[in-house]
Amino acid sequence: MLSLSILLYLTSVSIQEQIIRVGHLLPANPIIANEADVLKICANDLRKRNILPPNLSLEIITMESCKDFSGVENAAYLHYMQNATIYFGPGCNEEIVVISRLARRWNVPIIAHLSGGDALADKNLFPTLGSVALTSAVEMARATFTYLKLYNWQKIAIVRPTVDFDRLSIHSLVQMAKNSADVKINAIIEIDPMPSPNRSAAASFDVELCRGQNLNTTDLLTYVQSNIRAKRHLHQILQTVSKGVTEIFFLDAPEETGETFLIRLILATNRCKNHIALALASSAMAATLLPVEELLIPL
Repeated sequence: MLSLSILLYLTSVSIQEQIIRVGHLLPANPIIANEADVLKICANDLRKRNILPPNLSLEIITMESCKDFSGVENAAYLHYMQNATIYFGPGCNEEIVVISRLARRWNVPIIAHLSGGDALADKNLFPTLGSVALTSAVEMARATFTYLKLYNWQKIAIVRPTVDFDRLSIHSLVQMAKNSADVKINAIIEIDPMPSPNRSAAASFDVELCRGQNLNTTDLLTYVQSNIRAKRHLHQILQTVSKGVTEIFFLDAPEETGETFLIRLILATNRCKNHIALALASSAMAATLLPVEELLIPL
């Protein structure tokens, strides 16, 4: 009789329904506002098609993410209060890095459905992280590395920003080069990132280009003639350009001393001859030069 009772108990336990709670971390993005409903439709479809075992069901619990690290807070809530056994999302790199580290500590899987930083491919740091993104920074790095080997480029230099470079394919590219004898990194150059200035619309580019090639250097010269230092520097730079000698000039002067006008005149003089003129300037000076569509790289 006791054996029969134990057998009946084990049978009832084996057929008891098990619920897998999916912690869905949804970004505050109207484009994917219906993502939670889609996940529920998928869960129901798995049950109807008998893909899931009869005693297994999925419960989707959706909470906010990607807003002042709300996803990290909600991920902890889902783990400790809702007993979530798997995570889907979030849709931003800064949060998935943190949550993936927590998922490793909790020993639960997390599925990234958007492309994140290539540092996430490190399975030593993120062993429970998977991805269903169509593209990734790791694949871009692998494609770049294949391109380098195809053309037998054995020595390269890496130029990367000082912050957030682990979100790009540079991290994986550096690791691939370290593990390969075919490509060697000679230098890694870090630059301080700045947002690109707003450019004019493509439709007006030809008009601006023609106008830039026909600037009145005589009118611009009046600005320079009011400053002896600027006039002397102008002649020195233009003579160097006309001789085809490569030199680097640093113009460092206080405001209202003509350096902006000097750069304008240099650009205009060379562009009127159909030459390419390149100006390196600070962001403050860039603001004064950009309205006339000079070719400019702000530093």
